[in-house]
Amino acid sequence: MFEAIERRVLATVEMAAHERLRVAVAIAIAGLGLCLCQAGAATGWATLLNNAAAQAESTSIIAVIAAHAGVIFCLICSAAALHTRMFHLIVLAAAGCAITSVLAVLAIWTRQSAPDSSTLAGPGPGAVIGLLTAVVLTGLWTRLALRPERRVLTY
Repeated sequence: MFEAIERRVLATVEMAAHERLRVAVAIAIAGLGLCLCQAGAATGWATLLNNAAAQAESTSIIAVIAAHAGVIFCLICSAAALHTRMFHLIVLAAAGCAITSVLAVLAIWTRQSAPDSSTLAGPGPGAVIGLLTAVVLTGLWTRLALRPERRVLTY
């Protein structure tokens, strides 16, 4: 009985080479999105750390949370899932990237819905790239997680 439980827990997902390449490229582009401007002159790293550059651009707390979620799920969790191919990490990466997508949409929306009288800059290319890579990673991980024929029980 314990052996059967252990095999279920240690389930991995077999990935083709082109699937691994797509995920790796999406992770690299998500990292690039953090180096570009998220809002005005504030880069993704400035937004992540909420430093003086991000505060000068009046980044919202939603943008800071979206940057943290992007690093946690689109970079760290996705890289761990790609490396280990563990089913549980793939499901976590899919769910986390979906949450990151929603947060990124809200972060962009808050920048675009500022009153006309404000001097806030709109969302930068890094925010748009972060949103697009979160959506792409959500699709890639979800497709891998929902293929039961790809699950391989290791022991």
